[in-house]
Amino acid sequence: MTPAIAFERVELKFGAERIYDGLDFTVAPGEFVCILGPSGCGKSTALRLIGDLIPADGGRVAVNGKPPAEMWSRIAFVFQSPRLAPWRSALANVLLGVELRFGRAEAKSRTTRARAARPRRPGRCGGEVPDHALGRRAPARGDRARAGGRSRDRADGRAL
Repeated sequence: MTPAIAFERVELKFGAERIYDGLDFTVAPGEFVCILGPSGCGKSTALRLIGDLIPADGGRVAVNGKPPAEMWSRIAFVFQSPRLAPWRSALANVLLGVELRFGRAEAKSRTTRARAARPRRPGRCGGEVPDHALGRRAPARGDRARAGGRSRDRADGRAL
């Protein structure tokens, strides 16, 4: 069976600092894996290699048996920091991945569908779902309030 993720003798350097020197591991389809270690040990770097955000200096990284660049349309990546574009609405931030992978027309189509599916019932706080939750611009105060969990929710939604 082809591994979902495979690192074979992967080498990586940032400047003179060697990050990986012949790293080998595999992740089977359906297997749940946690990469643990102290800050700066290369956990996020492995994810960047898998997501084709940086190239390996040597060895092989494979996703379902193919180079990450060939699997890009099937890979979702959530950064440690939400990395939201502050000039985009909440919905536009969520649909950024769709726009980058499938184009603006598909993102606009999904925006229209999301707005048409807007709940007609009161929101959790007893009022209507706020416009900015569906991609309409929030007031300036609402933009500054997009911290913590709300930003993380939008970043996670982008990956889905």
